[in-house]
Amino acid sequence: MSSDEVRARALAIWAAAFVGMLPFGALLTAGLTAVIGPGGAVFVDGVAVVVGAIVVVALRPQVAWLGCAALPESCVAGLNPAAVALEVEVQPSTA
Repeated sequence: MSSDEVRARALAIWAAAFVGMLPFGALLTAGLTAVIGPGGAVFVDGVAVVVGAIVVVALRPQVAWLGCAALPESCVAGLNPAAVALEVEVQPSTA
């Protein structure tokens, strides 16, 4: 395990990235909505997410595939996490 200092720093980075940036993203999206409409704002946000993902994978190739340790279900389901589902058939007489 890591020391308390390292865990505190990691938590601070997580909080800044996911909690601290949310209001700024909302402000930018609201501004885009006023200029180009809601559909255009959602499109621009989606493009920004895709571009950001490409940049992260380009700069940190080890992020591209974490393997079965990160998503063991995807390995079982043939790389399709949505394929891991529990199907239950309910009979009308028992429902």
